[in-house]
Amino acid sequence: MADAEQMLEWRDGLLVFHDTTLREAAAEFNRYNARKIVVADDRVGALRIGGHFRWDNADAFVRLLERGFPVRAESDAERILLRSP
Repeated sequence: MADAEQMLEWRDGLLVFHDTTLREAAAEFNRYNARKIVVADDRVGALRIGGHFRWDNADAFVRLLERGFPVRAESDAERILLRSP
């Protein structure tokens, strides 16, 4: 039952991750946003994350990544590029 509830969180504007790779999380954000999150290297892509995040606020998600993980972000109007520092 918890899995079904989790899968429906997007209806409330949330993406929920439990021990998810950053590459998989970026793909989920990209499903809902025109501005894409691009994982530039395998080390960053393999990082495991968890939490509840608003799918319409990729910028806040990326700021949290930069504060808590070895991730550096470069942004422009079309994409957010994530790489190792």
